[in-house]
Amino acid sequence: MLALATATQAATVIDYQLQRWNTGAGADQRLYALIIVDEPWTWREARDTATLISAQLATTSSNDSLAFCIELSRTPDAFQCAGPWIGGYRFAGQPWRWTSGVEFVPFAWSPGRPIQSSFLDAAICLGGVDEPDGTWIDALLGPDVGAVSRSAIMVWNKPLDCNTNNIPDPLEILMNPLLDGNGDGRIDICPPPPPINPDLNGDGFVNGADLTILLINYNGFGPAGDINHDGVVDGLDLTYLLSSWGTTGGDP
Repeated sequence: MLALATATQAATVIDYQLQRWNTGAGADQRLYALIIVDEPWTWREARDTATLISAQLATTSSNDSLAFCIELSRTPDAFQCAGPWIGGYRFAGQPWRWTSGVEFVPFAWSPGRPIQSSFLDAAICLGGVDEPDGTWIDALLGPDVGAVSRSAIMVWNKPLDCNTNNIPDPLEILMNPLLDGNGDGRIDICPPPPPINPDLNGDGFVNGADLTILLINYNGFGPAGDINHDGVVDGLDLTYLLSSWGTTGGDP
């Protein structure tokens, strides 16, 4: 298990529950995880942990997604302090947002919430005592006052699972770093990924035609446009393409 440290505290992931949202209204077919840590952590720690394991904090931007996350978090471990962190936040003086970028519609605030000053950073965790009550509550993000939860809900668009055990490889490595002895971010028993080649159309040049392919598939799950083979077409792939612009492609 890996300790996640900040200047003021450290939290260790001690357990998780995985569930794919593949049934019911609004099902997006993505894999979700309730992550449990050994002591309270801040929203920023939870967000950074999600990034570390190639995931993001889950958003409950609709009644359907909120209902799914509520069911996933029905365990006492998720509510030992406040409920699990999710991907809603507001920086000082700015409106509420979701980490996914979807529009924020304030439909699930607990009565009287939000209560935190608009001049302070704040984030959202699921409301409830011992179990979810179907609402959001807001908490401050500061390192001294924002550590109210011992859990978070995270989601992968298309998780890497090279050993096909239905557990995302980055999560396995987080729980057992010895699985990645050479530190390349992949489980050691897995075969190496295909070579990185920004020449997406195979014409021998990295140019506007390749950029068009990438942009058409942007935010998709590949394989078209997924230059670094991480399961999603995103800014990293765009960086690889632009850094090879005008060349013949191949590993930079």
